[in-house]
Amino acid sequence: MQKFLKFDKKSNLIFIESYDEVRQCLFIIKKNLVLGNEVIVVVSSNNDLYRFITELNNKVFEKKIRLLFWSFPRNGKCNGGFGKKSFKHIQAIISEKRLLKKFYHNNLSNIVDAKVYFFTRYCNPYDYYFLKKLFKRNYLMLINVVDFKKYIYRYYPKNIWDIWRYCRLKFIYGAGMSLIQLPHGVYGYMPDGFIRRAVKKEIKVKEGERWLEGFSLDEFKVFNTQNFKIIYFDQPLVPKRVEKKEFKSKLNTIFHIILKYFKESDLGIKHHPEWKSDKSLFSVGNEIEDFIPAEFLYDINVKVYISFCSGAIVRIKKGIVISLLDLMAFRNEREKVELKERLIQRANSRILFPQTMADFENILKNI
Repeated sequence: MQKFLKFDKKSNLIFIESYDEVRQCLFIIKKNLVLGNEVIVVVSSNNDLYRFITELNNKVFEKKIRLLFWSFPRNGKCNGGFGKKSFKHIQAIISEKRLLKKFYHNNLSNIVDAKVYFFTRYCNPYDYYFLKKLFKRNYLMLINVVDFKKYIYRYYPKNIWDIWRYCRLKFIYGAGMSLIQLPHGVYGYMPDGFIRRAVKKEIKVKEGERWLEGFSLDEFKVFNTQNFKIIYFDQPLVPKRVEKKEFKSKLNTIFHIILKYFKESDLGIKHHPEWKSDKSLFSVGNEIEDFIPAEFLYDINVKVYISFCSGAIVRIKKGIVISLLDLMAFRNEREKVELKERLIQRANSRILFPQTMADFENILKNI
C-alpha cells in the first residue's frame, strides 16, 4: 500500500498555465508563505510562465516555492501514408499518457490534505488528469479568472480528424472530457459532473477580484523594463484570423502614425508569451521580453496602451487604451464582434475603438 505524505505545515498546490492567472497565483503564494505554509506550483506547458515564476522564486520568494513544470510532447510532422501517420500518432498518445502517469507518481502522488487551486475548466486537460487523482484526498478550489460562459458552445466532431482528436482527448486525460467552441478555437473542457463532485469551493470572477483589492504587484516588479510612453501588446492573429498581407500593411500604417507623435525609443513592443507572432512583421519599436507579464509594464509614465484584442488591455486602469480591432479585416467578422464584446465586458477602463486610421491618428494627436 502506498504511503501518503502528510505535511506538518499546511500544504498548498497550485496549477497555473496562463498569464491571466498570475495575480491570483501570486496572491495565494504570498499569503501562504507569510503563514509559513508549504507551496507547490505546477506550471503546465508554458515555458515563458515557468521562467517568470522561476525568476520570482529566486528574487522574491527566496526559493521557498517547490516549482514543477509539466509539458506535453509536441508532435512533429510525420511523412508517409495514412498507416504510418496513424501509427506515429498512436505511439505519441501512449507516450504522453505514460509521461503523465510518471509525472504524477514522481511529484504529486504523495500529497494529501492539501488545498489544491486551479483557475479554469478550459484548455487544460492535463490538469484534469492530475485533479482526478488528487481530489479524494485533498481540498480542491476552483478560482475562475475569466468567464467565457456566454461564448461556450458544445463542439461535436465534424470530420475524421475531429473524431481522432476527441478520442485522443478522452483516452489520455479521461473519459469525461468534452470539446467546446470558444471564439479563439476548439478546446478540451472539464465535465460538469467532476466539478460538482470534486470541487469543494468555486470562486466566481468578481469574488476573486474582490480578494485582490489592496493587493499590489509592486514588490514583484524585479525585472529590468525600460520606461516607455506607448506600448503595443501583440496578439497572434496571422494566419488563422487575419491574412498576413492585410496584417502587415495595416501594422505598418499604424506604426507610421505612432512615430509621427512619439520617438521610436518611446515605443515598446510586447509579444504574446508562449504563442509567438511572426516577429519579422515588426520593423520598429523596442522589444520587451516575452515572459514579463503585461501588468508589470503598467506605469504612470505610459501615455497610451495599444492592441488588437490582447487581454493585457482589459486590466489597465489608468492611461489611454486603444483597440485596433475595427481597423483590421478578419476572415470571420463574427469572431471579431465577439472579441470586441469580450474586451468591453472585461475592461477596467474605457477602451477606444477607432473606426479609421484618421480616427486613430486624431487620438494620438490630441494627447
